[in-house]
Amino acid sequence: MTKIVFAAVFIMAFYAAWKALQRSVERQREAFARAQPRSRVEPRDLGTLRDRGDGTYVPDHSRRDI
Repeated sequence: MTKIVFAAVFIMAFYAAWKALQRSVERQREAFARAQPRSRVEPRDLGTLRDRGDGTYVPDHSRRDI
């Protein structure tokens, strides 16, 4: 009888730990899903780019060629 009680308590403890882990993972997943749209950064509008001749491109309004 004692072995059965010990086994039942042991299984219940592992089940409770498993459920706590699952809740934690679900909370983390929800937090990540909520944070995802806000962390999106829109690219800067550089306007027209022109080739400097050395393989780099600079905004057309920037006239520093050096």
